Amino acid sequence: METSAQNNSSSINPINDTNYFQLFTPDDKLKMAYEKAWEGKNLEIQNNFARLNYAWTLHAVAFGGYLALWGLNLKDIPPQATYLIICTGLVTSVAWTFINYGCKSWQNFWESHIKFLEDNVTGPLYKTFLFENCATTGKPFQSSKTYSISGINELVSLFFVCIWGLLSVKYWVINMHNWCTNWQPCLSIQEIVESGILFLLAVFFLCKMYWGKGRGYLGNNSYDIFIRELTINNPQKEDHNHQTISPSN
Repeated sequence: METSAQNNSSSINPINDTNYFQLFTPDDKLKMAYEKAWEGKNLEIQNNFARLNYAWTLHAVAFGGYLALWGLNLKDIPPQATYLIICTGLVTSVAWTFINYGCKSWQNFWESHIKFLEDNVTGPLYKTFLFENCATTGKPFQSSKTYSISGINELVSLFFVCIWGLLSVKYWVINMHNWCTNWQPCLSIQEIVESGILFLLAVFFLCKMYWGKGRGYLGNNSYDIFIRELTINNPQKEDHNHQTISPSN
């Protein structure tokens, strides 16, 4: 048992429902935690819409730039300029997808607290679903399945990942086609090097998102706490007779 505990990299300690509610006693503390859970959930929803507008703006600019270069004479435009836009769209679309996953996990985090705490505050309000009577409205009975806004948002971001990924593959296939068939490279050495650097940068940041700085940590944290001491130097006051007066205590 000790060996398996040492090999376990997770430092999250499970608790039962009794210990959970003991964390929020007395009742005024539980009610405050319930209100904070709602505030956290609403904040995540607001931030999600702000992130959505940010992502759409980035992709609108990226697609606009790509279509503009596509409509112009590509002979006068360095091909790596097109690939720069493609890499930007790919990295931002993958980032958008991961942000959606993170936002959904935090939203579920606050919703879980609401579901546990509400029974002792408002009753099972959040867990109670109401459906219109089909005999009254004439509409068919609504099933327990509905549409998930966050789930649809995740699918849209994955769709953009596929588009930019296919455009990236297309870039290399078209520009390397003559090299593979006629042994005549379509790209110069400089263009190949610059496009390769852009590709490696995109791979680097995608890996950092998935395995590095983009991942959160849910285990126990340890902190070193410091406090800064401030010393206020009060200047001494002088009266009209030029006598030094110390500040009163």
